[in-house]
Amino acid sequence: HDFNPQDLSNTIWAFASAGEYHAGLLEAVAEETCRRGQDFGGQHVAMIAWAFVTLRHRHDRLLSLVGSITSSSRGLGTWSNAKLLAFCFAGLPRLGDD
Repeated sequence: HDFNPQDLSNTIWAFASAGEYHAGLLEAVAEETCRRGQDFGGQHVAMIAWAFVTLRHRHDRLLSLVGSITSSSRGLGTWSNAKLLAFCFAGLPRLGDD
């Protein structure tokens, strides 16, 4: 039950890739990510953000954390802010009218 950042990001990415929406899982991942935010690398943050965009699940604290990480001196490591933005927007075509 102790997932590392890669486990969390891979798990939520897999659910989003399969189109499986589970609000409880999304909330748990968001809360854990917010709690341990400094442990997450750029790729982990990007994968989690993409999953939330793809599954159309809003979590304001997670969004704030992503903003904090991308605007801090720490940044996203090898991931640029532009790459994160492009990766997240890749989920937007799925946001059409339902």
